Amino acid sequence: IRGGNQHCCKESLRIASWNVEGFTEAKYVEIIVAMQQEQIDIMCIQETHKQKSETYVTHDGYFVMLSSKDSDDKTFTGVGIIVSPWARRSIITYSLHSDRMCMMKFRCSGGKFAIISAYAPPQTPSHPLEERQQFFRTLTNYWHSISCNGPKFIFGDLNSRIYSRDNGRWW
Repeated sequence: IRGGNQHCCKESLRIASWNVEGFTEAKYVEIIVAMQQEQIDIMCIQETHKQKSETYVTHDGYFVMLSSKDSDDKTFTGVGIIVSPWARRSIITYSLHSDRMCMMKFRCSGGKFAIISAYAPPQTPSHPLEERQQFFRTLTNYWHSISCNGPKFIFGDLNSRIYSRDNGRWW
């Protein structure tokens, strides 16, 4: 993604996604180290296990957005986006949609782009097919509701399986 020098210190932005399996202070440090080592500007995170939605700027200048259920129920969902200090000034707006999806818009040369961080229900007996289908219908509607004169991207853990066919068998 071309960032545009008037809004960002870099010519292009690096974006990544990580299922963090629990967002703690130690995990935050691990994410920031990875972002710095790999020069990642925007990190989409999934499965934060957070019970409260919040946004804040850390002591080291990173913008953290966490989208959750806002309840006392123990949950293994939760999504978010972490933005580096040098890309933070490109943020236009954000939306804490649900515990399974959130969105952030950024300025770039030529307009805007949007990123959705998403976490689909896994393919397990505890998550029936209808729940997964409803998630993808909601994600599709959310995608179409985002007004943007540039590209839109979905990053995340969509809990999908890729199968291969070999000699008439799927595996």
